[in-house]
Amino acid sequence: MRTGWPLLAAGLYSVLSQVVLVRGCMDSCKECSGPQNDLCLECRTGWTLHDNTCVDIDECGTELGQCPPNTYCFNTEGNYQCKGCDQACVGCMGAGPARCRKCAAGYRLTGAKCLGKWPILCMRMCKVCIRMSVCVFVCLSVWMFVSLSDSYIYSLSL
Repeated sequence: MRTGWPLLAAGLYSVLSQVVLVRGCMDSCKECSGPQNDLCLECRTGWTLHDNTCVDIDECGTELGQCPPNTYCFNTEGNYQCKGCDQACVGCMGAGPARCRKCAAGYRLTGAKCLGKWPILCMRMCKVCIRMSVCVFVCLSVWMFVSLSDSYIYSLSL
C-alpha cells in the first residue's frame, strides 16, 4: 500500500491528503502524484518516464515510426505523422528536394538537390531561359537574340 498522496482515477491527483481539491495530471502523464501535476508515475502512449517526467518518444528514430513508400516520418508530441515526399523525390528522408533518396523522372541530382531538368525547371521559374553551358541557365524577363551578321545581342522587353 502506498503512503502519501492518495491515488485517484487515471489522470487525476489530489492536492491535499484528504481529497479536498482534485486536479488533472499533465497531458503526457497517465498517472501522477501531488503536490504538482508534473510528478508522473506512469506515462501515456508515445511517452516514456524519466525522473518522474514524461518525455516524448521520437518514434521516427525507432522501428515504431514506419511509413509507407514515398513518405517520411515526422515526429509530433506523443505520436508521429507520415508526410508525403517532395515531387522531385522517389523516397525521401525528410521535407524538400534536398532530402531525396532518389530523383523522380524529370529531375536530376544537382549539387545536393533533385532539380527539374532543363527546360522544365527554367520554364517554371521564369519567362525566358538561355542555356549558358551544360549546367548553367540564365532566366530573363526579356527576349534576346544574337545577330550573327553584326555580333550584337538584341533584346525586347516582355
